[in-house]
Amino acid sequence: MASIDDLTTAVAAETTLEGSIITLLDGVQAQLVAAGLDATKVNAVFDKVTANNTALQAAITANTPVAPAPPAPPAAPGS
Repeated sequence: MASIDDLTTAVAAETTLEGSIITLLDGVQAQLVAAGLDATKVNAVFDKVTANNTALQAAITANTPVAPAPPAPPAAPGS
């Protein structure tokens, strides 16, 4: 069972991640507005989004603990 410290750390990490995602999305929106309809600029923004998404996925994967395997069921009596 996780301790309260583990829970506090997990909540803080999730809050930080959510804040980062919100900042990223706000920045993308602002960049798209600033780019107008210039396809080259819009494509450049999406290239940045793709790079950020890749980095975010890698960070989540690297920092998400693997759940332990469930314990094996006890052997049946007389086995």
